[in-house]
Amino acid sequence: MTEQEYFKIRSDLILNQIELLESTRGKIKDYIEELKDTTSWDIDKDVRINILNQINAIMSVNIMNMCFNVQYVNNHSFQVQHFKTETFKDADMMFIAYLTMNKNGFVYNLSAIIERYLRIVILEFDSTIDITKGIYSIKKKLFSFLGISKDSDEWNGLKLLSSIRNTIHNNGIHLSKNDEEILYRESVHPFINNRPHISASYNNLNNIITDLLSLIKMINNFPLIKSKDIFIDYSTN
Repeated sequence: MTEQEYFKIRSDLILNQIELLESTRGKIKDYIEELKDTTSWDIDKDVRINILNQINAIMSVNIMNMCFNVQYVNNHSFQVQHFKTETFKDADMMFIAYLTMNKNGFVYNLSAIIERYLRIVILEFDSTIDITKGIYSIKKKLFSFLGISKDSDEWNGLKLLSSIRNTIHNNGIHLSKNDEEILYRESVHPFINNRPHISASYNNLNNIITDLLSLIKMINNFPLIKSKDIFIDYSTN
């Protein structure tokens, strides 16, 4: 296989991933438009819509970076011109580093957005809850209020996202006293102590976002949340 053939195969793979993410982003945008048409919620400040705006924004940035990766970083001649990479190995190392940094940023920001959202939502169910506690207890109580099983894709998707995010602090290595297996969408995702995981594929991340969208719809349709005239996170406004 020639160098150009290798680049072509890799570019095609990323383009397929972009198409997958764009399809899901389109569903998020459609739901935003639906809420604009059927509610009087503030499109910029209301938590019920703003969470969707934030996910849409970080997906857009991630997809933009993936496009840049295909067009420039994956192009050895571009790297030779701007970074003086002398070998294919040097170019490949830069491609992998760019891909990894982009994906890490995507996972980290998605996690941060979702965790803040869950902490704000839980207060609507119980204003006495200490939202400074770990996110697991927040998720557990919220899912209990919503009547969503911990065997659901929504629960396991969040669990997988948290496990992936935690490894970022240790360069992709799972560091824990205990090994863990997460069953998500009929696939087992092992997290073995002091070993790298293999679960941060864009297929998995896209599924997680799809299930996040499902969870957000459940929350928005829950009578306590749906009936609110105003739902604003005043700490960020």
